[in-house]
Amino acid sequence: FIYFSGGVTTVGCPISCTFNGQSAVYRASLGANGNVTSVFSSVNQTSLPTALFNHNMLVNNNKVYILGGANCSGIASLCTPGTNNTQYADVYMSTLDASGNIGVWSRIGGLTTANSAMSAVLYGGIIYAVGGYSNGSNRNVMQYAKLQSDGTLVSDFVADSRSIPRDTILIGMAVIKGFIYLLGGSDQSAAYSSVYFAPLSTSGATSGAYISGPNLLTPRGLAGFAQYGDSIYLAGGCATADFGGCPGTTNQLNTTETIQINTVGTGRPTALSTTTGEPS
Repeated sequence: FIYFSGGVTTVGCPISCTFNGQSAVYRASLGANGNVTSVFSSVNQTSLPTALFNHNMLVNNNKVYILGGANCSGIASLCTPGTNNTQYADVYMSTLDASGNIGVWSRIGGLTTANSAMSAVLYGGIIYAVGGYSNGSNRNVMQYAKLQSDGTLVSDFVADSRSIPRDTILIGMAVIKGFIYLLGGSDQSAAYSSVYFAPLSTSGATSGAYISGPNLLTPRGLAGFAQYGDSIYLAGGCATADFGGCPGTTNQLNTTETIQINTVGTGRPTALSTTTGEPS
C-alpha cells in the first residue's frame, strides 16, 4: 500500500486563494511492478488528530508515525510560516491492521520544539529529523529519537550537539551505513546544490563533523527524495527559494538526480547523474 495524509485544499485560486488544512488519511494499493492499482480512499483510515500540512509521515513495519507539521485555514497570503500558522511538536503513532488500514493515533512523544517543513527518515530503529521551520526562522538542527520494540519512543527527540551546515527547510536526506547525508534544500534566499555528510554513533548522534561532498548538478529545494541500497534519489523540486510552492514554470524541476555512496568506509558520495523528462 501507499499512504498520504493531511495537506491543504485551495479555493478561489488564482485570484483569491483560501487555504483549508486537512486531516484525512488516504490509502491505495500497489501492484507487483510498483504501479498504483486502485484509487486513493480514506475509507477505514483513521484521520489525523488535527489538520496538518508540512508534516512528516513514516512507516516502519506495521507502525505509522507523524512528526510535527503546521495548520492554517484562511487567506493563502496570511498562511505563510510564522503568520496565522500553528506549528506542532507532537509525534503520533498508529498501527496498521492485517488489511493495511490505519488505526487510532496516539501521541508517543515530542520534537525538540514545534517544527514544520522538516525532512525525516527512519533507519536502524532511530528516527532522524533535520532542519525545518520553527518560531519564525529556519532551523539548523538534526534531532533524533530511538524506538522501543513496541514502536514507541524511548524518549522525546534530542537535538544533536552539532548543527547542520545550513538553516534549511525540506532538504534531501538519507542515512546509509552509519552516515547521514544532507542534499540541496532551500531557505528564503535561494535553493542550494550542496551535499554534506557526517558519521553517526549507535546512539543516533553524529560522531564527527559534517564534510562537504560533491555538489548536486542543480540547486534543488522542495524535492522528493528516497534511498535504495547505496543510492539516494532526488526528484523534481524547485530551483529557487519559496515556502508555499515554486513560482514560475522555469523554476519547477522535472529532473531526477542519483547519488551513489562510496561503501568502502569513507562515506563520500560519488557518481552523480541526472535524468531529464520525468513528470514534474
